[in-house]
Amino acid sequence: MRTLAALAALLVTLAAVAPLAAQAPSVTAEVDQATVTTDDVITLSIMVEGGNQASQPQLPLLDGLVVLGSSSVSQISITNGKMVSNFLFEYRLAATRTGKITIEPISIGIDGVEHLTGPIEIDVSKGTGSLAVPTPAPDFDFGGGADSASLTGQDHFLEAGVDDPAPYLGQQVTYFRKYYRAHAGAGVPRLIRRSYDPPSFDGFWHLELSDEGRYETSAAGRRYEVLEERTVLFPSLVGELTIDPAAMRVSEGLGRSQQVLVTEPVTVNVRPLPQGAPAGFDGAVGDYDIEASVDSDRLSGGEPATLTITIRGAGNIDALPGPGVPASGDWRVFSQGSDSSSQVFGGVLRGSKAFEFLLLPNNDGALQIPSFKYVYFDPDAETYVTLSTDPIRVEIEPGSVDRAAVDRALVNAQGEQAQGAAPPAERWNLKPLDGPIARQGRGFAGTPWYLALFALPALVILAVETVRRRGALSAGLRTITGRGGPPSAASAARAVPPDRRLSDFLAARLGQPVAGWRSDRLARELLARGVDSNLLSEVFEVMDLSSAARFAPPPMRPEAAGGGASVDDIICRLGRALK
Repeated sequence: MRTLAALAALLVTLAAVAPLAAQAPSVTAEVDQATVTTDDVITLSIMVEGGNQASQPQLPLLDGLVVLGSSSVSQISITNGKMVSNFLFEYRLAATRTGKITIEPISIGIDGVEHLTGPIEIDVSKGTGSLAVPTPAPDFDFGGGADSASLTGQDHFLEAGVDDPAPYLGQQVTYFRKYYRAHAGAGVPRLIRRSYDPPSFDGFWHLELSDEGRYETSAAGRRYEVLEERTVLFPSLVGELTIDPAAMRVSEGLGRSQQVLVTEPVTVNVRPLPQGAPAGFDGAVGDYDIEASVDSDRLSGGEPATLTITIRGAGNIDALPGPGVPASGDWRVFSQGSDSSSQVFGGVLRGSKAFEFLLLPNNDGALQIPSFKYVYFDPDAETYVTLSTDPIRVEIEPGSVDRAAVDRALVNAQGEQAQGAAPPAERWNLKPLDGPIARQGRGFAGTPWYLALFALPALVILAVETVRRRGALSAGLRTITGRGGPPSAASAARAVPPDRRLSDFLAARLGQPVAGWRSDRLARELLARGVDSNLLSEVFEVMDLSSAARFAPPPMRPEAAGGGASVDDIICRLGRALK
């Protein structure tokens, strides 16, 4: 018993440790250039893949280097149902002397365990004495940004755009939105609530990133903090595609009205792929490598070999087509499906997709798995690239292949290719039944009880509805014969929730139901009909407060605090604006 208990404990421990080992974090450090001058700015990047928490890296003594600035990005993504965390730390360095400078191993804690990077060497030569300082946070700032005219007098501002307005079909495009908020001054706390409504991205495969960039900029004579978020897009249609405006609702402090921020629509002109694609091209776009491996290079004739073709690189990994299967008289090939894993790192979607094939040998002795070719379009180089795997040698035990069975299988396969797939009756050796099929009794489905079961739900619903109507009729009689008499029209109107009153009014004026509309659609519709942004903000504020107060105690509800009058005022002003 003790042995069994110890074995069970060991199995539990291994089951708990195995997923952790599979997700062991990796840490790498690199510089963007290893040969620089004293005028250059060096970007030191420390990348952590995996793990749940990462501490700030502990930089060693940087002899001959000075830190100009730093930034960090964290990202959480779901890969094949598993949560994957990535971290990126960047430091901008400048050299203070010439010669060879070594950055010693950098220490970083991941989930409480210390990890060390490798050393990095940099060769520094003499410059002109003018240091080229980069703009802050280049990883997030997509060039430009809101101009001074659009930010003049604005405490809050929202803009959107793409890094490439003219991509190829299937090429990655990064959509970004920047939220600007003006500084309130040193030591002045600000409580800002914001909710973002993204566009639908019709015509794009898209992946929302969880990381957020923060940096500061100066415009229109003021200092702004910029919060930037991004979405990875892959266009699936050729031509001019329009990304609808994005909307954000911002409220500053408690009890303050909301401000609705709406971006301009973004136009993307998707170019078709160039003509002259090589044979075998099936739509893959990006930058990839290919690798082939087999589970065993020594087999018996009755054993299959599992061949795995892995495509790695940058692009729309989940949508990658499979490689073509070359013809071979030595093997019968059966596809076993694929498995993909991808994540966004450094703003680029990267990953791998593995395709598995089951190979049955037709001959014994030394056989060769032929080379697999894969064609993709590289949008950066604007050219088609053909990859190929190396042939793989596999030894089949002599005399272990049943040649008669192989010949029968090859003949059957050739017959199916020439005449089409065999009917199921022939494929599974099914024989037709001679004569009519006799019914052996009525069975349960032919009894009255079976029919009664179908009528039972309808009878239950009818009974419940009858009881409900009787209860409503009794309540109406009590109201009529009571002390207060029937409710007045004003009290009946105030009994309707404010957001419902606004929705009913807007539906009547716009000629279509607005319930269930997203806030960005409602904002665009009202702004297009002449409703000013201040009135629009009051409309959303009433809707949000009414929705939140439905579960609040009666003294805290908007109608108890005189909210009905403000709703009537908003409806009147909307009526004048929507004439």
